[in-house]
Amino acid sequence: AKGGIQTLKKEGGAAVDSLSLHPSKRRLLVQLRSGALIGLDTRTYHFSTRYVGHSTGEYHVRAGYSPDGRLVFSGDAKGGLHVWVEETGAVLLEGRAIGLLGPLLQVAWSPVEHLVACAAFGPGNALITLAHDSRRENSSG
Repeated sequence: AKGGIQTLKKEGGAAVDSLSLHPSKRRLLVQLRSGALIGLDTRTYHFSTRYVGHSTGEYHVRAGYSPDGRLVFSGDAKGGLHVWVEETGAVLLEGRAIGLLGPLLQVAWSPVEHLVACAAFGPGNALITLAHDSRRENSSG
């Protein structure tokens, strides 16, 4: 389609909780209230990839892309972390518990460091950061 406004309907008209633009600006990640997480090709307006395995319940969970666009990440209603391969939807991490006492609502990936920040809903939930430690890879123990 050339220019203009496009109206897309998916998942029986479920409300959209969040949108995230791929770093290439050629895909849009759509998180629906129904829990569906789908990738939209912005050139063809075709829903190209579905990411399955997480549950959002009644919470506004926000999914996003890694800075290089190769991964999709999201939290879930139980506080778990999910990671998928962006292109195929293959599951890399499914509901990994990271010590939260409530729903994991948003995950933010640093564009310059190997660092992910996770924010949850509810009292007693601190901001959790997960960092890659290259020293652990290089140790022989």
